[in-house]
Amino acid sequence: MGNFCKIKKAEQITFILNDLKRTTFSGICSISSDTVSGTFVFGSGNCILAKIQHKSGDEAWDELLKMSSHKVDAALLSLDEAQVSQALEINKACRIVNVRDTISSSALEHTNPKNPEHLPQEPEKSTRTKEPRQDSSSFDQDIDTFDTLDIDKVTDTIRKDCNTIVKQLDLGHLMEQ
Repeated sequence: MGNFCKIKKAEQITFILNDLKRTTFSGICSISSDTVSGTFVFGSGNCILAKIQHKSGDEAWDELLKMSSHKVDAALLSLDEAQVSQALEINKACRIVNVRDTISSSALEHTNPKNPEHLPQEPEKSTRTKEPRQDSSSFDQDIDTFDTLDIDKVTDTIRKDCNTIVKQLDLGHLMEQ
């Protein structure tokens, strides 16, 4: 698993994305607000996997860019190259194929020029192309099974199981109220 990096509270999506691009972040960015939640994997500052609400891949990335002026909380978890590669392998349905600009014109209007940390950076053009499909092996078929896995449902199940274990071990005093 990756290393916890930081949490950003009530920050515009555009500023978060530009910061990840500028710092060539590699890892997981989970965003949430009252209206939206999503998970994105970045490799060297570029979004390579996306899932937001019930959308994934390019459709999820487009949805995020449409909401670029929204404020969200973000949790960042850094990953090394091997972990990023593994994430790509097991999340084929969430791959970003057509990388789009992370800076919207409305975001440029809201940029504070006195704060260089929030200045939008010119995104690099991606040279990634869609990988040709190779003959499916048994391993590939097993991995494809994970692509259809509902991550939100699995997460909810794990949380419920953890709550049950905490209650069974009489450790409720450790839970946040």
